[in-house]
Amino acid sequence: MALAVKRNGLHVVLLIMLIAALLPLGVLSARAQDGIDAEALYHDSRNDLYRTPGGAAPFGSAITLRLRAATGNLDGATVRVFNTLRDRQDLIPMTVAATTPDGYDLWEAVIEAGDAPTILWYRFIVTRSGQTLYYEDDQRLDGDGPYLAENEGGPGAAYTQSPDLSYQITVYDPAFTTPEWMRNAVFYQIFPDRFRNGDPANDPFDGSDTFYGALPLIFHETWNEPPVDPRQPGEFSEIWGSDFFGGDLAGITGKLDYLAELGVTALYLNPIFAARSNHRYDTADYLAIDPLLGTRADFDTLIAEADARGMKLILDGVFNHMSSDSAFFDRYNRFPALVGACESEDSEWRDWFFFAEPQGPQPALCAGDESFYVSWAGFDSIPKLDNANAEVRTYFFAGDGSVARTWGEAGIGGWRLDVGGDIDPGGPANDYWEQFREAVREINPEAVIIGEEWQDASRWLGGAEWDAVMNYRLRRGILGFARDAIFTDNDANGDNTIRPLGPGDLDALIASIAEDYPPQAYHAMMNLLGSHDTSRAFFVVGGDPARLKLAALLQFTLPGAPTVYYGDEIALDAPSQPDSGGNLQDDPYNRAPYPWPDAEGDAYTRDE
Repeated sequence: MALAVKRNGLHVVLLIMLIAALLPLGVLSARAQDGIDAEALYHDSRNDLYRTPGGAAPFGSAITLRLRAATGNLDGATVRVFNTLRDRQDLIPMTVAATTPDGYDLWEAVIEAGDAPTILWYRFIVTRSGQTLYYEDDQRLDGDGPYLAENEGGPGAAYTQSPDLSYQITVYDPAFTTPEWMRNAVFYQIFPDRFRNGDPANDPFDGSDTFYGALPLIFHETWNEPPVDPRQPGEFSEIWGSDFFGGDLAGITGKLDYLAELGVTALYLNPIFAARSNHRYDTADYLAIDPLLGTRADFDTLIAEADARGMKLILDGVFNHMSSDSAFFDRYNRFPALVGACESEDSEWRDWFFFAEPQGPQPALCAGDESFYVSWAGFDSIPKLDNANAEVRTYFFAGDGSVARTWGEAGIGGWRLDVGGDIDPGGPANDYWEQFREAVREINPEAVIIGEEWQDASRWLGGAEWDAVMNYRLRRGILGFARDAIFTDNDANGDNTIRPLGPGDLDALIASIAEDYPPQAYHAMMNLLGSHDTSRAFFVVGGDPARLKLAALLQFTLPGAPTVYYGDEIALDAPSQPDSGGNLQDDPYNRAPYPWPDAEGDAYTRDE
């Protein structure tokens, strides 16, 4: 026993230590402290001592939660549980279930998962002698700064005021299944116009068409050259999406053996339906193949040849919006035999879209009757569809000749859903994806449904909507592990910033994803390093082949379906470029043509 002595007598520490010598271990912290021993509080959502079972839970189950505290230190402990489906909170009292030999109480409560898919959020509230502390997750270690994904779940922290950082339990349907083939797939993503020109007969020529008023069609006579850069001054300044290289379905079919040699078992194609731009996210007709890509016969051949090699074909479903330069909308009066929604209030398609007075600057204007319309993200070329409209649903999935039925019966392996959360926010608030899933699975029980979501997608993974998502959460972690400095661009910023991660950080991030998602979905994730919406993986890792190989090693060994963006397998060097403000932009530079050895031009190299 140590003593602290002052010349004028015993120091107060002496008195405390004398008392401590006479008391059993653990009683000191309870009797000698006036407040809560915050350092003793502990919960780890990934440790089965503190949460059983861990991770997502099937509905109908019960979850045991425990919180550690210093022995005898608390007057009471409560679990606050918020159920997103019921929009209700419950305060569940905890009791001491055990006391450990090293001086801790384990407080315990059992919560019910309920009888339907939902997300439960829980945190602990502890009290002593009028003092209250909150034990919650520690997702934001830097105060109010960006969300740190690697800190989600696991151990938490004590707070004097609740920061509303509750722990998550995803509750899913125990009957939820995902296609077995998806859980073992290797994906290859193709931007069709830039992969391979297999049929020059369907190539356009310079000036052969105009888009969105007077936007010119530009055709690259030389395959292996950079895309038009609309950010640079000159003749192509501000000309977006209208330069074409001639890639087509026949080109994809002709390279299936190459893809099979790589081990590819599934192809994800960016949109192939009739559209106005080279990216085709401004679809004009979802029931027709874009003529610059080929014909329905070309599509059927691609399906048959892919199937012969054991490959599934996944199409891009862009059901949130439609081209303003289409017969359905006809902003530019190109279809005199029809009356588009932008031409008249009496159009049969008028109720398919949203028309409203502008709230601030809004360029989306119909020239005929000067009515304003709502477009996605402010792009007036893509008016937003009203997906609550019964006729819209009939067109896309509910009718006999619907989009989902037409292409499902043609033999596709499933859908990737563009900006799917903008159509249906997940859960019971909107039943669009529930009905879509029923229609798709009726046609093909093994069809996969993959949503586009850049953050936690648990809301759509309860068993009634999506099977998986493009796993951008994992992408940020893998590329962060392969880097040693922060990376930002137009997409990698805020919560999407790619931060350098050590092994422990990466392990925690992987664990957080596994903890949030039902196991059926977790093992069916589309694990990507790059896409048409991101900077090229080779650029993100600083042009270092070793770092790209490290990232690919992780991508191909973690649960889920590794997904290669065309050209990344050869480290296609197509760097993002800064805009006038110095901010890196990925589009259109990441959509460079694949540099086949027999193609003209030398802007890009093919290093095998």
